Amino acid sequence: MGSKTSDEYQQTPNASDSIELKPANQNLKPSQRASTLADLDRGIIGDDDDDDDSNAADEGPGVNMLLSNEKKKKKKLTELGQITPSRVLVSSLFPFVFLEGELTPYENTSRVTDEESRFDSRLWGKGFLDDYREAAEIHRQVRQYAQKELIKPGASLLSIADGIEDGIRALSGHQGLETGDSLEASMGFPTGLCLNNIAAHWTPNPGGKDVILQNSDVLKVDFGVQKNGRIVDSAFTITFDHTYDNLLTAVKEATNTGILHAGVDARMSDIGAAIQEVTESYEIEIGGKVLPVKTIRNITGHDILRYHIHGGKQVPFVRNKNRDKMEEDEVFAIETFGSTGTGYLRDDVCIVFRSHLQCLGDMF
Repeated sequence: MGSKTSDEYQQTPNASDSIELKPANQNLKPSQRASTLADLDRGIIGDDDDDDDSNAADEGPGVNMLLSNEKKKKKKLTELGQITPSRVLVSSLFPFVFLEGELTPYENTSRVTDEESRFDSRLWGKGFLDDYREAAEIHRQVRQYAQKELIKPGASLLSIADGIEDGIRALSGHQGLETGDSLEASMGFPTGLCLNNIAAHWTPNPGGKDVILQNSDVLKVDFGVQKNGRIVDSAFTITFDHTYDNLLTAVKEATNTGILHAGVDARMSDIGAAIQEVTESYEIEIGGKVLPVKTIRNITGHDILRYHIHGGKQVPFVRNKNRDKMEEDEVFAIETFGSTGTGYLRDDVCIVFRSHLQCLGDMF
């Protein structure tokens, strides 16, 4: 979930720069012969289907049909015992330890001291990391379910949001029906489902007009999971044709670049410059016209505090004069936004609740 820059909260782009989005189809199918390590990383446990096939080769079509039905039943429970839709508690799938995700090495060994090592041993204790890893695993499983089963042309955005949030409640084991229950585990924030020129912070509401996902849409899906106040914030974009492949690639590479440049003592301005350089090195062809990919300047990544999705620090996507640094005991969401428009957001409909401004949609 992106954070707005404080000095450019209201921005209105040139309407003539708006472009009708024709999203890209990513009809990607995972390899059926992936390595054991890759399978484990995705939470997949292999079975002995090959042996079953060889043993039943001479048994005739009747036996083969039975085996085929058995395989279909097995496949639904292959992923660490998870079912479809995802409803088995993630904590029961990992009774001993949660798997580590992708780790980016930090090579600044000159700063490591005995005092810092003692601090790290307290900070990165089992409980601290397990909360994040459980939240991340819930996010991963719900994300995969949403991509495979929920997000399809013809689906309403409300049904997609309901499916995502129901999955989070089910996998965390906290429905939020009792006082304080949702403080233990729940959604990190309302699910964001933003179409086309809407960049962030829009979510469907019950009782509102149904918005139906079309083949020509580009959908940004942004949702979070929290465990004991440790919030995992992650988003992805889905398209249905290949027109916008370069845009998606640019933003993905820029995000990975930002993660590589992050670390203790890293300056926000340096991270923003690296992200901007990668993003704006890409171009995209739409209707025979080549357009540059622009970095959106007035929305940023941010630090995450316990039970607070937006902390006080911002991670920009462009070069700037921000001298803030990343420090120990801080958690950040490295987010990037790319556009074929002006590179600035303007506010759409907003409501004021108490003293906080909550935007229903930020648009290019």
